[in-house]
Amino acid sequence: MNLNYLQEFITLVETESFSRAAEQFSISQSTISKHIAALEAELGVQLFERRQKMVTLNEFGTILYPFARKMLNEQKKYSELINMSSRYKNKSINIGTIGSMRLYGLMEPINQFRIAYPDIEVNIYQKEYGLKKDLLNKQIDMAFVRESEKMFFNDEQIKTMECISDSVVVILPTGHPAAQNGSIHLSQLRDELFYFLDRQLPFTRLCINACNAAGFSPKIAGTGFSGADIIALIGRGGGASLLSKKLFLRDFSRDDRVTSADLTQSIQTHISLIYLNESENTAVNHSFLSFWRSNKMVSKISRS
Repeated sequence: MNLNYLQEFITLVETESFSRAAEQFSISQSTISKHIAALEAELGVQLFERRQKMVTLNEFGTILYPFARKMLNEQKKYSELINMSSRYKNKSINIGTIGSMRLYGLMEPINQFRIAYPDIEVNIYQKEYGLKKDLLNKQIDMAFVRESEKMFFNDEQIKTMECISDSVVVILPTGHPAAQNGSIHLSQLRDELFYFLDRQLPFTRLCINACNAAGFSPKIAGTGFSGADIIALIGRGGGASLLSKKLFLRDFSRDDRVTSADLTQSIQTHISLIYLNESENTAVNHSFLSFWRSNKMVSKISRS
């Protein structure tokens, strides 16, 4: 189907006149009439009711109209991306990530972008914190970060796009009385010793703040442990911790020394893509963001 004919069809719908539509395209009235006739011949139906100098859509034209607009909008999108491609040859994009990128399946769409745009060099820099500062200093172009508080990135220079949500669960020794009912209110653990990941991590701040909101300051036995260290400590000597549910299910759910329990007060942790407002003005960054959105990567990952 000739997309130029579709554009002429839409203009004819909006002007209701062959002569006025022809003027907009600087072509003759007979030419646009032939183009519409060719479109009707291809579809096998007439699209307009013709009344003297005016034309109006019939039932078939009314069906076609929204689809024609959609096709032309899609054409505009891919034309813009194709036109950009000449501007980013031999260019690169620097993306900061946290360590749990692979856990949440976020590396797969980045690799798909590499395949779709082989001329763009994609550099990945992994850090657990400090990515916002690196972004503001323009050491990286964008970053996948763990957002622990709703207003954590309340900065006019930065845009955020939420990619993943995950629940926080309590980790306890197997057989712990508090875990018998399957769900726990954090206040039940006010007397437990807690083991946490690095204190500077947004996730650790989220966990400590959650304990404070439950009415107590956690008795912290230590911080800076890996997930495996925390599981081993709790499995051998007791205590408690808070971890992301997906991390526990993937790596530690088969360890019979520990168990997990959901929290009665839901605590969510989020992975977001952050980037500077001005990022969309550069061809490479715009291409990455357009790819992410147009392929609906966020919704696909969020459902996984």
